[in-house]
Amino acid sequence: MIVVDASAVAKWFLPEPWQEEALALLAHRERLAAPDILAPELRGVLARRCRRGEVAEAEARAAIATFEAAGLVLHPSPPLLAAAFELALAARHGVYDCVYLALAVQLDAPLVTGDEKLVAKMARLGMPVRLVPVREIASILPGAAS
Repeated sequence: MIVVDASAVAKWFLPEPWQEEALALLAHRERLAAPDILAPELRGVLARRCRRGEVAEAEARAAIATFEAAGLVLHPSPPLLAAAFELALAARHGVYDCVYLALAVQLDAPLVTGDEKLVAKMARLGMPVRLVPVREIASILPGAAS
């Protein structure tokens, strides 16, 4: 399994750096997992971009339909909250990001994120999860060129 966060999934729909790399995940969608908070977080990102005039509402709606059709395995977040809270306290970091981290720990899976600061912080702290920046997705995908 590969855990993905909202910053990685948003790159499927928004013209951002490393979008092509993020799109490579879709070929492996049967291996993708996330906590159920991904659904509202992605909608929040798209709504914010609509308010800023960066994305048309029709594009945002189409992005949500594509996301829902992708069939990611969404894990309920309540069972992850205790571990996420402990990670948040240990890392002095936000609980929402730590819900993704807790799922990655639970599944013993890498977490793909577009949040480079999170990757650096967790590496510095020696947290028990493998974070993979979107730009390095090829390193964890079978058959992908590096």
